Amino acid sequence: MVAVGVPVRAPDGTALAGLSVSMPSGRYDKHRLPSLVGILSRTAGAVEADLAR
Repeated sequence: MVAVGVPVRAPDGTALAGLSVSMPSGRYDKHRLPSLVGILSRTAGAVEADLAR
């Protein structure tokens, strides 16, 4: 099992939650890691923007 995650932060920087994706290690491709982190980070950013409203 492999998992990648990022925090979802409040406007003051406090971690409120996390977003992650997990997969069997046989499906993990280290070359896709930057893409996975990017997608998770953009999604966390969108959630954070909603929380800030």
